[in-house]
Parts: sequence; structure tokens; C-alpha cells
Amino acid sequence: MDFEYIISLVMPTYNRAEEIQVSIRTLLDTLPESIFKNKIELIILDNGSNYNVDDILKDIVILSKKKLTLRIIKNGENIGNDDNFLKGLCEARGKYILQCSDRYYYNIDFLSLIPILEGETSNCIIFSDRFRKYTKTAITINNSYKDEWLKEEFIITILEKAVSKEDF
Repeated sequence: MDFEYIISLVMPTYNRAEEIQVSIRTLLDTLPESIFKNKIELIILDNGSNYNVDDILKDIVILSKKKLTLRIIKNGENIGNDDNFLKGLCEARGKYILQCSDRYYYNIDFLSLIPILEGETSNCIIFSDRFRKYTKTAITINNSYKDEWLKEEFIITILEKAVSKEDF
């Protein structure tokens, strides 16, 4: 199977206008310009929020243009968290998928991760605890939050076989 991207970042959201902006900005802050633009996609799945997600994210759309491919998918009504995330999995065009939350900070070392994933041929699960729950504290995108991270590496677990929905 051919994939359009190395990794798809899938971020469901519902009524978190402020939080999603901070969350996406922390992702974008970890990406150098132009290096991975054609290797990473970020899919925002708006689950019928009570605001126009395009208006909320207009600055982020501009910031993201040189860093990754951004797609915003809007549901006409709230379809539930699980179905919204599953919709993101179906929409993802990446070889690997990383579930993201609209209420976490991210500090992903894409410079190290992408070359590893490009060389990986096995089915695998990518796990990282390099995020911090968003809170309305002094931590913002304007000051340093790097000391908040627990670990500095990704754990890549090789699977014996691909996992499909029939396995559940």
C-alpha cells in the first residue's frame, strides 16, 4: 500500500477554541520549516463545535503552510468522540498515525522521529509521553515548557502482524 505521508497527526476537537490553538502551536513549534512539509499531515476533526473552526484557526493555517499539510474536517453535528476519532483514522493518509489531543502541549522531536519511521518496514505502534496536559497556568506558548517533559524518546514497538478492526 502506498501512503501519501510518513505520519498523520489526528486531532479531534469539540468546543476547545483556546486549547486547540495552543496545542497546534506546540506541534508547529517542533517542526522546522520546509523539511517535512510533504511527510506530515495534521488532520483537525471539528465535532460540531459552537464556533467557526476556520475563524479560530486562520492564523494557524498560515503558520502551518511551510511545515506540514493541514486538513480541517468539519462534522455538521456532534457524532461523539469515538466516532470522530475513527473518522480521523479513516481520513489519515500517513503510513503511521499519531493520535493527538486538542488539550495537550507537544514536544515531538520530528528531526529524529521521521528518519526512523522512513526506514521502518515492520508494522509498529508509536508511543510517546512527550506531552503535557493543557492547563490555564503560567505555561504558555510564549515561555519555556521544555522542562515539563518526562522523557526524551519515542518507544517504537514492532508488531508481529498488522492489527485490523477484525482483531477487536
